[in-house]
Amino acid sequence: MQLHINYYVLLISLCLAFYPDHGVAVADATYWRKPGVRLVNGAGGGKQHKVHTVGGCTLLCLGLTPASCRSVNYHSGSKTCEVNDKADGDFDGVGLVADDAWDYLYTELAPLASCSAWQQISSTSGIYPVDPDGAGAVSVFNVHCNMSSSPATAIFHHDQESRTHVDGYKDPQSYSISLSYGQSMEQIAAYLDRDGINCSQYMKYECKGSVILKSDTIYSAWYDRRGQQAPFWAGGDPSGAMGNCACSRDATCEDADMNCNCDIEDNEWRSDEGVITESSYLPITRVTFGDTGGSEEGYHTIGPLVCEG
Repeated sequence: MQLHINYYVLLISLCLAFYPDHGVAVADATYWRKPGVRLVNGAGGGKQHKVHTVGGCTLLCLGLTPASCRSVNYHSGSKTCEVNDKADGDFDGVGLVADDAWDYLYTELAPLASCSAWQQISSTSGIYPVDPDGAGAVSVFNVHCNMSSSPATAIFHHDQESRTHVDGYKDPQSYSISLSYGQSMEQIAAYLDRDGINCSQYMKYECKGSVILKSDTIYSAWYDRRGQQAPFWAGGDPSGAMGNCACSRDATCEDADMNCNCDIEDNEWRSDEGVITESSYLPITRVTFGDTGGSEEGYHTIGPLVCEG
């Protein structure tokens, strides 16, 4: 059977809509309406809601994240709104089936510049498409937005966030691991340089006889967005002594003659940790360690990149 679909446009222009379970929606959006059809295999885990009007169904969708609501099915008789996490264009085959009792609606809401911009539309934390440079060269990408903070925060996760053991690497920087983010470096840099406020990234090295700096030789280091070795450890002073740590910056090192706790190089477990707040260096792209031969060892922990805005 050949399915013929007529298209209608439903304009949703609103100032404020509140749903207790779905946050606040503030938007000016256009929904395309296909009466007499229903999307199958995309009903967001079968989530159904009782909503009195088709407009209310679309407002409910606007209050969710774009990743969790891409379209809706609405049954006017039973006042049922089905939330779809897919749209008909996502399927190789036909995702729509004829059903006179239902209407299918979807929107092509353009990506916004940042998490803060999305926060004006949705209070739900989740994955959002962003386009920080608009019509520029950087393509649209997804980022996790934490909407529970004010302003919203963008979180750029990578694949090396777990606490990781370093052992058996004696030579300086002989242990090396690169961080892979869910976005390209150009995309992350565009966000940081245009919309990111108070960007930061946490890093910690727990050490047992393993140094960061010894006799002017860097054994442990991290590398910036351009692939260049940073001159300071996390929380240290960018213009301070080579390889200096946070404890040097605030005069709390366990040995006042050292710029890092790990440089004491004894058989005790020590640590150097801090938050990098210099956005021009971020994000961390690679970390290296050494001096973990014999009984010497360490653990590194690298948090996600976090930006307000």
